[in-house]
Amino acid sequence: MQHTRLRIVEDDSIFLNALVWQLSKMGYDRMNIMSVASIAEAAEIASEFVPDVILLDLNITDSHGVETYNSIIKLYANSAVVILSGMNDEDLALDIVKKGAQDYLLKSDVSSKILSKTIEYSKERKNLIGQLQMSELKYRNVFNQSPLPMFIVEQAERKIIQANQAAIFFYGFGESEMLAKKLDSFSVGERVLIKEEENAFHFSCVHQNRKGNQLHVEVLGKQINGEEVDEYICLIIDKTAEWEFEQKKYKVISAAQENEKKKIAMELHDGLVQSLALLSLWFNNLN
Repeated sequence: MQHTRLRIVEDDSIFLNALVWQLSKMGYDRMNIMSVASIAEAAEIASEFVPDVILLDLNITDSHGVETYNSIIKLYANSAVVILSGMNDEDLALDIVKKGAQDYLLKSDVSSKILSKTIEYSKERKNLIGQLQMSELKYRNVFNQSPLPMFIVEQAERKIIQANQAAIFFYGFGESEMLAKKLDSFSVGERVLIKEEENAFHFSCVHQNRKGNQLHVEVLGKQINGEEVDEYICLIIDKTAEWEFEQKKYKVISAAQENEKKKIAMELHDGLVQSLALLSLWFNNLN
């Protein structure tokens, strides 16, 4: 607990001194508690001390209401913010929590137990949000930078709601055109189901790009995590080259088989037939 760094933004010196004293009694290191009375003062020392948690009074010397929160979060984007609210601005404090602050406390209800729990929970909540944002960023980077075409579709109608650059290039449609389509609108034939599970599917089909070229593809879909999320991320695997290779191989094998049939026919005609004719002449001579 003593390692948590706190920044108090409060211009009421009496309440500030009482709060600092209470925090010290709770075990927070006094060296890790710093206070300012204005946004301007906070900006001056922003680089010197980056807090884990900010205890923020919305109405201070040079700022009021939601603007105070907006200003402080610009200075400390990675810090958890707990609003110190009076009875007359509790609704405003709750609205700011909805905008991104981690929690709020009524000044009249501040106690050691509530204060400690609010500070530590807010810090943990901010850390979890940061991890989630990093995870989402990695996911988006994988999605957007993937060399393979990828979509995010609504499961009900398989309407495309996101398409990466590889998909846009692969099908030849612009982004706005792509988002007006459904995944099945690319199909020009029946799809063949390869595998289907409760939250995933895998099938092969023939798609058509903007130029009218047929693309033999496999589509792998996996539901995005979340109980109420009805969206699937779909990976498009281009099998056109493999299909064309199989067609060429089939033609070569068919041609080879046809040549072998002709060769056998010629051997029968030139060999066995002539031998039978010769035998027939011999038998005639014997007669």
